[in-house]
Amino acid sequence: MGRAFLLKIPPANPNLPLPTVEFVAGFFDGEGSVSINKPSYTLHARVANTYRLGLEVIAQSFRGMCSLDEDVTQTPRRRVKYFLEFSGPNARKFLEIILPYLLFKRAVAGIGIGYQKWKEKHPLKGSPEERRKIIETRQLAYKLLRTIHEQGRLKA
Repeated sequence: MGRAFLLKIPPANPNLPLPTVEFVAGFFDGEGSVSINKPSYTLHARVANTYRLGLEVIAQSFRGMCSLDEDVTQTPRRRVKYFLEFSGPNARKFLEIILPYLLFKRAVAGIGIGYQKWKEKHPLKGSPEERRKIIETRQLAYKLLRTIHEQGRLKA
């Protein structure tokens, strides 16, 4: 793929390394997911991991575009899990940046990008019939990503 491309935003913590787009895409390929959440049918790109520093490195490169949260449902036998999440237009921007370097999640990222572009062009406005059609289309996209996610889970 040629020379590694560095993300241009320097980390807020100078002790953290500046990740390459290839690194971020690889991390997302292994630990990420693309989903549409109800009831607002908002696109989400999410990375989960038990190693907070790895997520912090990515989060600092995308300051202002994402949130880093801790899973509060930890059980005594499980480690704490952290989530880095991009929503709506920020999820689309994130996925567009990493798309060329994705191997395993390229299809779902493409679906997510296409869905968000469509949603931005089709706000929930208009007559009751127009609104119904928009909601039906959003539901189809939601079901498509759910089906892909469930099929992937069964194979693992």
